[in-house]
Amino acid sequence: MLAIRRKLGQGVKIGEEIYVVISDVSGQHVQICVKAPKDMKIGRDIETDPSVKDLVDKIKNDYLDF
Repeated sequence: MLAIRRKLGQGVKIGEEIYVVISDVSGQHVQICVKAPKDMKIGRDIETDPSVKDLVDKIKNDYLDF
């Protein structure tokens, strides 16, 4: 797993076609913009997918002060 810090306006490139940019930071909330091919599914599955929730919990425990 890669954990990096980005500032407002900065982002990361994943592969050749996916870009994730930090577009807003307000308190503990971060808004991201994702540019990806139209046929790629992008969604917020934390509440519905237990494996994603487990991963998010692990990231919080390993990298963040929550």
